[in-house]
Amino acid sequence: MRKALVFLTIVWLGPSAWSQTEFVMDNLLVTECFGQLVDSGDGEEYGSNENLVFTVELEEDVPILVNFIGAVCIEEGFDFLTLWDGPADSGVMLSQITGLDFVPESVIAASGTLTVVFTSDNSLNLCGFELEWIGQAPLPEPPLVSVVPVECAATGLDFGFSTP
Repeated sequence: MRKALVFLTIVWLGPSAWSQTEFVMDNLLVTECFGQLVDSGDGEEYGSNENLVFTVELEEDVPILVNFIGAVCIEEGFDFLTLWDGPADSGVMLSQITGLDFVPESVIAASGTLTVVFTSDNSLNLCGFELEWIGQAPLPEPPLVSVVPVECAATGLDFGFSTP
């Protein structure tokens, strides 16, 4: 009963309940299927004059879902968090976020590459942001199962498996 309860709790909470690696915003390329990203202040104020590029690269065409954990706190009109589907120099801009006390909409990077760019000026530094990403890998195709014919006096069944 206890094992079933733990399993159901994890399924109910989804990937957010799994042990995710937390990264601090920096110039970095990662290949983890899911994780969390926080601004360079890691719970404190982010730094001045930042221009950081964080990239999540999964297999091609594996969609990456991005959810924000709580409200963002980014100096409006001067500091920006920009999310790209693909590389920042050639991808599609999904969202450009600036401002205080709101939770941005979730976005999906369909290409298999998510690029997060954070830029700040040299004045006001605020509490920043925290987000999570989750790779939406397709479910595997189950194998084809067949019963292998047996003789009339057989006392068991043989199964055959093959790929679809």
